[in-house]
Amino acid sequence: MEPNVTPIYRFVLTVGNDDNLGNNRYEKSVRFYVQRAKTESFVSVENYMPGVDGSTLPASTAGDLDVLGNKLNADSILSALAQINWSRTGTVGGNTDFTYDLFERDRWPQYALNFAPWQFVMWMQGDESEGLKAEERWAIKGQQDAWDTWRRAGLFITGQEISRKHDVALDAFNGNAADREFVQEYLRAQHVRNTNPGLYDGLRVQGVRITNRRFETIDATGVKGDRTRTQRSSARLVARVLRRVHIGMLTRRVHERHVIR
Repeated sequence: MEPNVTPIYRFVLTVGNDDNLGNNRYEKSVRFYVQRAKTESFVSVENYMPGVDGSTLPASTAGDLDVLGNKLNADSILSALAQINWSRTGTVGGNTDFTYDLFERDRWPQYALNFAPWQFVMWMQGDESEGLKAEERWAIKGQQDAWDTWRRAGLFITGQEISRKHDVALDAFNGNAADREFVQEYLRAQHVRNTNPGLYDGLRVQGVRITNRRFETIDATGVKGDRTRTQRSSARLVARVLRRVHIGMLTRRVHERHVIR
């Protein structure tokens, strides 16, 4: 994420003396996450840990299934992007442009989010039981609303807890979680029931909105502790989905919000 993050800027505001000397000077230090990808594409991950394989996580985090899920999902999306020749090395095609921007949301304050500059957001959510934070949902809504009919916003999002947690009626106790507008209007989704079976290793899924009528086999990651949970999309499957989305962006832009559940 470092290539997108600016140095720290310090802003100082001073005024003349008055009866209250304590408020004559105000100082704030800030830094910004700036867009570098010329494709206006944005990848949001958590527990990225570059150079660390998901099967050899440090002992302090290996037992945390949320960390493991986030790490494997981050690895899958980046591997999939590499398979369609998307890179952040800055040298693809003989230029210094980045194909996509990488955002490590666990390393950035959640109250300072603005995704509107990016036309296409790829959001890899783990299995966090709390779903998306309110600030994250607000920022995704803002990104979707920022674009118009001629240049529609694209969204590729994963996470089995999103619809379960947020597609619920608002009551006096769940104001931070209930967000049917987000699920039904922005994701075009609906939570019907829990998945059955809980493990999809060796089973096939059929494309509907993307890769229509095509079947893909889901493979287990083989990572210790991962088989007890709902199977995650493999890099190969994600790559094929992204390849179709990428072609759509180049030929007609993205006309739908793509959701993997």
